[in-house]
Order: sequence, then C-alpha cells, then structure tokens
Amino acid sequence: MPTTQKFGFFAVLSFLALSAPADAQVWGNGPIPREGACFYRDANYKGQYFCVPAGQSLNNLPRSMRDNISSIRVTGRADVVVFDGPSFRGQARRVDDDVKNLSRAGGWKEAISSVRVEREGFDQ
Repeated sequence: MPTTQKFGFFAVLSFLALSAPADAQVWGNGPIPREGACFYRDANYKGQYFCVPAGQSLNNLPRSMRDNISSIRVTGRADVVVFDGPSFRGQARRVDDDVKNLSRAGGWKEAISSVRVEREGFDQ
C-alpha cells in the first residue's frame, strides 16, 4: 500500500475512533465530567456507572444499561432529560439535581432507554 493510502487509511480510522458515538457507553468507573451526569446501576450512587458530558446525548442505551439505572448524579451546570423509550421517545423527565433513588422518583427506576445531557437552562 503506498504511503499516501496508508496515511489516509489511518487518518480515517483515527477520525472514527475520536468521533465514536456516545451510544458506545459501557458500565465502568471512569472519570466524572465537570459538567454532565453520571448514571449508576444501584441506588445511592453505588455500583458501576457511566457518565455523559454536557452537550452529548445517548439515543439508544446499550442493552446492558437500558432500564438498569437506579440513581443519577448531576455535575456542574447540567440539565438531564431521561426518556423511557429509545430515540428520545416516550415519557420524559427532566433532572437538574441528583436523584438518589429512582424507585422513589415516580417509577423511573429501571425505565431509562435514552438520555440528553445539556448545559443548564437549555430548551427541550
């Protein structure tokens, strides 16, 4: 493969790796964003979690995460909208503060399939 083609191939691969969709989330214990939200498997912010920085959305949570969120911690100046359906459909709930136990928050425990995380004060 000529050098130019190799460079182009690696440039495309690098671009794809850096622009991977937010839907490629996995449970873990990664870094917590300054502005955004972290979604915990267990109540009281316990267990594995994944975080989403402000300005990102998860159109369709992976099967291992969908309907498995039990608490939400909001960081910085972020607003979160959670949906019980994929692609931001179904019932929605706006969250602008920590939710320690979603089972006490109107039946939202294990009912989240997609999320939007924006800077505080965004319009839906």
